[in-house]
Amino acid sequence: MLFSSEFFIFGFLPCCLFFYLLAKSLRLKNIILIAFSSFFFIWGDPSFFIMVLVGTAFDYLLIKHVMNNPAINLNFKRIHILSLAVCINLFLLIVFKYGNFIVEQIDPALLFFGFSSSNYDEIILPLGISFVTFHRISLLVDCYRDTSQTPKSFLDTFLYIIIFPHMIAGPIVQYAEISRFFYVRTHRYRRFVVGIALFSLGLAKKVLIADPIGAIADSTFDGPILDVPTHVVWISVLAYTMQIYFDFSGYSDMAIGLARMFGVRFPKNFNQPYTATSITDFWRRWHITLSRWM
Repeated sequence: MLFSSEFFIFGFLPCCLFFYLLAKSLRLKNIILIAFSSFFFIWGDPSFFIMVLVGTAFDYLLIKHVMNNPAINLNFKRIHILSLAVCINLFLLIVFKYGNFIVEQIDPALLFFGFSSSNYDEIILPLGISFVTFHRISLLVDCYRDTSQTPKSFLDTFLYIIIFPHMIAGPIVQYAEISRFFYVRTHRYRRFVVGIALFSLGLAKKVLIADPIGAIADSTFDGPILDVPTHVVWISVLAYTMQIYFDFSGYSDMAIGLARMFGVRFPKNFNQPYTATSITDFWRRWHITLSRWM
């Protein structure tokens, strides 16, 4: 489900906001967010939702009963537990994101040495697996550094992992900076309007700029490139450059705006990267939350 799709804008989002604003208590609002975020996940891939649910439960139990257990609170033991949990999360990310590529490289070698092809079933990349992994690792590290950041319940942990605004393209939100909103947050008309404005700005970037410009780049690079005049290639390269920026930053703006509608503040993810004066400056401005997470 894309933020720019008609179903999301005219179906999913209005229903979610209706029940959310109707709820009186913050706990009920959180449960409604979890329910709609779960539906958002299941719409994309039900099997991956189960995997995220089980993985989040594992992380929560690890934090609650192992990493923060006074009986094993020695630093060298805690760091080993943290390292193992991070490695498991990264392993799953590598399998899903690069498994197909790895097998494609191994198959020719198998045939060369006389073995049969692996005949594997192609792995389908689940929705938002990168951001789920980054957030799970952020949760583990934040709780390792400061045990006071330990989630009060599994529902708080699960909400942090699957809250739908950051699911498509970030930004990457650290648990330490968002957890306070799970327990205390205010809803004001002004903030809600700002959220709508940010979402509309991001939607305009995606639909009115990124998609039309992307069509120019696709028309060139989808065909035989040798037959295309040089000036057309340069125009297409420039078009692609603008497409990836407006597409990515557009989704980030939509995510920040959506979060603001629900009383949650997400960090800024882009800061005019094409005005950078160096490569280092560029990476400080492009996907800011990823650089910070690293």
